[in-house]
Amino acid sequence: MGNRVYKLKPDNEDLRDRIFKSVQFKTMSVLPKIVDLRSGCSPVVDQGSLGSCTANAIASGLREYWEKLSGDLTRLSRLWLYWEERNMEGTVNEDAGAYIRDGMKILQKMGCAPEADWPYDTTKFTQTPPENSSKEALSFIISEYHRVSDLTSLKS
Repeated sequence: MGNRVYKLKPDNEDLRDRIFKSVQFKTMSVLPKIVDLRSGCSPVVDQGSLGSCTANAIASGLREYWEKLSGDLTRLSRLWLYWEERNMEGTVNEDAGAYIRDGMKILQKMGCAPEADWPYDTTKFTQTPPENSSKEALSFIISEYHRVSDLTSLKS
């Protein structure tokens, strides 16, 4: 674990963000003390020494969502998403990290390419992904995303 790099860029407030509100709100007094969701998690991935933590988390989360929604087990391209995040931020030639919001914007506008189209090879992080991968990404578009304000909102 000594060679891990975490380059999450804390984002600034954006008044256009939709704030997550649970439709099944529970008060703190009725929340369970312990919840274990590991059985529903996608396989653990290793980002290596690349600062692609946002793309790793987002692609894994979308895979879990897609699996629950449709049973589709397609692994999504973390490297493709990291390149697109940095392309949006103007930093494709450096391991600059990314904003979570930019990763979510990409999922909403472009989707996410399958891992088979652009495998996770950290030596290729500055290379432009293959053109066909953007077409394949359209199969994995999300309709919206919401900001989670705090831990209580997430638990409710």
